[in-house]
Amino acid sequence: MIFYGEPFAAFIRTFEAVEELPYLGDVAELEYLQRLSLHAADIPFLDPDNLPYEAQELLAAKLDFHPSVQFLDSEYPIFDIWYANQGHLDHEIRDQAQHIVLVRHDAQVTLILVSEHCMRFLKMLDQGLSLQSAINRQSAISANTLMEWVK
Repeated sequence: MIFYGEPFAAFIRTFEAVEELPYLGDVAELEYLQRLSLHAADIPFLDPDNLPYEAQELLAAKLDFHPSVQFLDSEYPIFDIWYANQGHLDHEIRDQAQHIVLVRHDAQVTLILVSEHCMRFLKMLDQGLSLQSAINRQSAISANTLMEWVK
């Protein structure tokens, strides 16, 4: 599926022959994002030594994600479906929406399951908001919920 490109997921979502598998378009998109992540530019990752040490400077900082970072929100348990199809047949497929961050490190794409709130926060950073601005927009959410990275 990954060789059909970006429009393939949209095609699958409207293809009547697979309408009883409504998650299939999101799985196709996940496969496509894995390919984008794998073939993204090879640039160095963020060096923590280059981050500002002063709290105010850090809060004002805007972070640039590595080009391999991709985001996918799905109303279906596509991470669970994908994982079960990687040979983990006993993996529980939960009946819930799932949010996935993809990143490549050492030629290996890793899928990270995150909470909806975490995904929203990461997307704000990716859109160029400063750390402080993203935190302010998430102010109604507790710190524990915000930092719930892996389910």
